[in-house]
Amino acid sequence: MKNLGKKIYIIETCPSTNDIAKNKAEEGEEEGTTIWALEQTQGRGREGRKWISKKFKGLYFSIILRPDIATSNLISLFGALVFIETVKRNFNVEIKLKWPNDLIYENKKIGGILGEGAYKGAQLNYIILGMGINTNYEIEDFPKNMQKKVTSLKIILNKKIENQKLLMAILEKMSSLYIIDFIQNKLIYFANKYSFFKNGQRIKIETSRGLLEGEYKGINKDGSLLLQTKTGEIKIYSGHLIE
Repeated sequence: MKNLGKKIYIIETCPSTNDIAKNKAEEGEEEGTTIWALEQTQGRGREGRKWISKKFKGLYFSIILRPDIATSNLISLFGALVFIETVKRNFNVEIKLKWPNDLIYENKKIGGILGEGAYKGAQLNYIILGMGINTNYEIEDFPKNMQKKVTSLKIILNKKIENQKLLMAILEKMSSLYIIDFIQNKLIYFANKYSFFKNGQRIKIETSRGLLEGEYKGINKDGSLLLQTKTGEIKIYSGHLIE
């Protein structure tokens, strides 16, 4: 078992923990090095979407990984599963994974995962796995237009969450599961087990190929979403789900 998170940089405020982790990785920081910010001023999700990161209200961190398997799709799913399993074990709350990287509780978003990879030629150099989790937000902390769509652990449990304790629990769980056998052979089973979508559910996805509609057929072994359309089953590696 790897000891991920044995080196943690704690930063009061920064634009983005992923950006700092990238710089550290380029400088040769070891795998498992973690950047934890109390606040982010330019936190982001997939495709550059803004992620609200108020001070002390959430858990915002990024970890440097150099996995044997060269796909950020699987590593993002891995990060989501680690969080889901950690919360289930520590708080008895079941979170769902809304492909590709949203963490959902009862139709409301509680967190997100962002995996960003860097290559040297054809070789993977590193993947930065970033997490943004709503831990201690009150509903009034969110913009009014978002209040029906988001939640936090504090809202769910009606108690304050110790961010440092949760971070260490996540890193411990991540360390225990960070093995090639799990990622290659068991990850997709659990990703489908905790999927927000039900098999056969009709969904719409905005992709680089345009708007696609069909039946959800699960998450494939390479991390893609399987969609059954009128013309056959297709794999989708990136897209924005339409509500």
